Amino acid sequence: MTWLRYEALIAGKSGAMVVLPVAGAALLAGLLEPDIAELTRAARMLGMAYQAGDDVQDLSADLASGSLNGVIVRGINAAGQTTRARWLDVLARGRLVGLSEGEAMGSAATLQSETALTLDWSLALLSGASAGLHGQTSPRCSPMISVIDQAAEELARRLAPSRESRHAA
Repeated sequence: MTWLRYEALIAGKSGAMVVLPVAGAALLAGLLEPDIAELTRAARMLGMAYQAGDDVQDLSADLASGSLNGVIVRGINAAGQTTRARWLDVLARGRLVGLSEGEAMGSAATLQSETALTLDWSLALLSGASAGLHGQTSPRCSPMISVIDQAAEELARRLAPSRESRHAA
């Protein structure tokens, strides 16, 4: 699993789940293709940001169950061969027998820098989702832009405590 593959997976998963209602509403509103494309781009980024933020918040639980997420992907890709083998073993054990809460939290603690990078990437996606919409779309997009901006602000607000605790550590 590479970071590019992770990005593609979450774009097709969470990104698509946000794109569908946004693109559908834009089509029903009769917006032009350039506006629909810009709204779709922003919606995909919003969904990806959500998934990456969720991966940060669910890191211990994902480790305990052996589920791969963005933080773990970063950890595996940043690690040397021995550490990479250890992470793959942790994931396999979690999948087979589950890790104790202490084991999962201990493993999560060793991924601090990868957690911070994933969280910062999520927040950058949120910023980028809104940034491209302003001034590049027709005035008819204003209600949808407002909804996307509100969703991005709310998600950033929810991720802020995680970011503050990660940067303080």
